[in-house]
Amino acid sequence: MSGFRHRLPRMAQRKHARFGLAAIAMLCVSASAALAHSFNLLLVVPDGEVIADDMRHAVLLAADERDGHPDNHSDGHLGGLDVYVTLTSDLADPDNWAEADPDIVVDPLLHPMVIYYDDLKWFALFGSQFSVLNRDAVLARAADPSQVSPFAARFEQVTGRPPGDEAEAAYLGARLIDLIVRPLDDASDPVALRLQLEALR
Repeated sequence: MSGFRHRLPRMAQRKHARFGLAAIAMLCVSASAALAHSFNLLLVVPDGEVIADDMRHAVLLAADERDGHPDNHSDGHLGGLDVYVTLTSDLADPDNWAEADPDIVVDPLLHPMVIYYDDLKWFALFGSQFSVLNRDAVLARAADPSQVSPFAARFEQVTGRPPGDEAEAAYLGARLIDLIVRPLDDASDPVALRLQLEALR
């Protein structure tokens, strides 16, 4: 029996081939759906480890307020989507940001070098645009109506210190992103994101 090869009938071979192609297609669709259900957020922070860390904590607090689940592998959820947060303090050359592959860039402190944002292919959000929010109401209550602890209390519980203006600005930015992204269930179209921001005004 040496050299014997088990050969499937031609019809069975075709069925297995079709099954294999269908399985590959399903995996591709699943992968695309997973990617579409998440986005990358680039958070612009000033130089200084403490302030940058505070701003990161503030965004993560906002990202943990709604839509969470135990087996979460992202940095949290904003707008019902998984969000992956990257920090940068390099405003001189936005090309360096490409490594983070952002869908949304948020600069809560509205740095003076905003000219660099003009030609970005990403949706950029600045601190001056946060005026569409009721600041006091947002800071007083979490996005989830069942959570009534104010941001300052939750921030201090996590970091051991009260939030500064920078942390509050980062939190407001994250909450605004949640409002912009949620009706769209997507963060990949900068034009749609800009229109949704305008709709909030």
